[in-house]
Amino acid sequence: MDIDIRDAAIINALPTITSSGENGILTIGCGGGRIENWLHNNNYSVLATDIADKREDEYKDIKFEELDILNPPNIQVPIVICSEVLEHLTDIVKVCSNLIELAQDRLIITIPVAQSYFSSDHVNFWFDVPMEQNGVNFRAVNEFYKLFAPYSVGISRIITKQEDKVLEQREYLIIVDLNQKG
Repeated sequence: MDIDIRDAAIINALPTITSSGENGILTIGCGGGRIENWLHNNNYSVLATDIADKREDEYKDIKFEELDILNPPNIQVPIVICSEVLEHLTDIVKVCSNLIELAQDRLIITIPVAQSYFSSDHVNFWFDVPMEQNGVNFRAVNEFYKLFAPYSVGISRIITKQEDKVLEQREYLIIVDLNQKG
């Protein structure tokens, strides 16, 4: 399976070199394992995690562990990728704190913009500004600057595939550099 545009944005956000010189990556919520497979095939040391093993058969050779981000193990890796996870969890402050503890150098997060990819199991929705619409409360995406203070945080909008342009579906790409203060 080919990577999509979101995966390419995540790959482009990887640091050229880490403080330890290692290329270890922990993915939180690996799902089917597509980006993990690409990383593995490009010589990254990948530990894929999710609350259950949902990897597709073709990705079963990638190291996997069950992980609950609310109770993470006491490990640290240079890079943590948390893509399409935060919209499913209620305790965002604790999750963000745990993500910082796991990452040595860089944390890469993606979340849907507003209801771009509405799912009944989403409990959080983010937009450029806080608002309420049709009974849904939207959090301001700039809350991540505060959640990850004092580190350097960059937030941009991305698409995941070409048809997203037509459907006006977007995601936020959040990059936290733990080696720089914001």
